[in-house]
Amino acid sequence: MALSNIPVDQNATLHTFRPVQNAVSCVVLGIVFLVGLPGNALVIWIILRHIKTKSPTIQLILHLAFADFIVLITLPLWIHSLVNGWVYGELFCKTATFLIFCSLYASLFFITLVSVKRLMAALYPFATHGFIGKAIISIWVSAFLIAIYSLIIQKLENRNGQLKCVTSYSSGQQQIVICLFKLLVGFVVPFTTLLVCYTIVFKRIKQMTFQTRGKSEKLIIGVVVTFVLCWSPYQITNIITISSLMIESSNSEFALTLKNIVETMDIVTGTLVFISSCSNPILYAFAARRFKAGFKILSFAKLFEYINRPSEELQNPGRDNGNEKKFLHTESSGNVELLPQGVVDENSIDVFKGKLNRYMREKGIEGYA
Repeated sequence: MALSNIPVDQNATLHTFRPVQNAVSCVVLGIVFLVGLPGNALVIWIILRHIKTKSPTIQLILHLAFADFIVLITLPLWIHSLVNGWVYGELFCKTATFLIFCSLYASLFFITLVSVKRLMAALYPFATHGFIGKAIISIWVSAFLIAIYSLIIQKLENRNGQLKCVTSYSSGQQQIVICLFKLLVGFVVPFTTLLVCYTIVFKRIKQMTFQTRGKSEKLIIGVVVTFVLCWSPYQITNIITISSLMIESSNSEFALTLKNIVETMDIVTGTLVFISSCSNPILYAFAARRFKAGFKILSFAKLFEYINRPSEELQNPGRDNGNEKKFLHTESSGNVELLPQGVVDENSIDVFKGKLNRYMREKGIEGYA
């Protein structure tokens, strides 16, 4: 974890700057803990307590909140270690770091899966999403396996008279390999997936003439953008680290400058990663303000119920009138009546498919199965 890797100060400037940086990080992380831990706990409780039948999106939000909760519950340990050093032993140093990496990778993969799910909903609105359950299990298993490398490189070392739980590599080559691995698995692959999926989704939305579920789309996009902003600086330091190691033999002076930059950014980038685990409940709170309710928890519940509607890619988010009919307009075939708003079970979907098939046969339209 970037935050736990507090390197040996290389010069007087860093030595002077480090205590101030530590103090600011402790304050920020304390706020993150006080806001993020109860916030994610509230999200988990509301979904489990108030949402009986959980759509794929709600299932992913639930597991995302659980992963963030695990990350944040370790924060007091790292805040204490910034001030007093690590006093919990090497085994717990490795275990705590492993839990953080496992949960952070799980969070990243869940957000990526949300984008894939939105893409499938846009391209195949009537397809079932039975794969979500297996995908969730696969994400947790993958995150567990990927995080194993942290058990190898996380160690206790004496730095500036204090024991620190730090990342320590056996060689420059090992550091390059692990940094490249983190860059690819933790940034290049997931964020390329996010970019491709949402580009296609937005193009698809522009081709449609019926109104989409704007609120839930904006909320999901907000989660993704916040995650990217919080994780990018950490991944940039990985790129700088790789560059410094690759030019160390040919240009040692510039390589040292790059290392100093990484050391200066180290705690800041680690703090931003923790902030990403705190941000989602805040985004939910802002989104929930649109739902008028006397008690804030009820606003949260209404928000998740809104997102939970399985017909979200088809329904117009207008009035909650159960008798109101919705229409999908196509230039060649006119209006096709959609489901009455609020009817969201699988039987209703099957009925709609039958109606659509009959309509298309009457119009002589082929290609729909």
